[in-house]
Amino acid sequence: MPPVTTLDETTILAGKYDDTDARLDYTGDWVSELFVSGAFKETLYISPEIGDSMTFTFFGKQLILGYKSDTGFGTLTIKIDNSEYSLNQLTGSEWVSVQLSQGVHSVTVLHKDGDFVSIDYINIIE
Repeated sequence: MPPVTTLDETTILAGKYDDTDARLDYTGDWVSELFVSGAFKETLYISPEIGDSMTFTFFGKQLILGYKSDTGFGTLTIKIDNSEYSLNQLTGSEWVSVQLSQGVHSVTVLHKDGDFVSIDYINIIE
């Protein structure tokens, strides 16, 4: 996905957003779980299928991705503009990107391997 250079109504600005935000575009067999103890706003998106993805654009300089970890959870590939990062969800609860240049960035989150992966929230730092 080429870098985005302009803001529009789908661009996410600084702040913390739930996994149910309409600007997060899920593709595949994601399941929206409700009343999840410990999850931000008690919601959680879970992917049971390798290849499921979620995309969005944001304006800022850093991305924090919140998730739930568990045994059987696998790996996400997180692509920001033209750089790829790997997130193993067996442990932890937050992934923090490298510092980016202030601006508009394109993000794709892909279920790479494992039985499940999850997305709880995103936090955009300006």
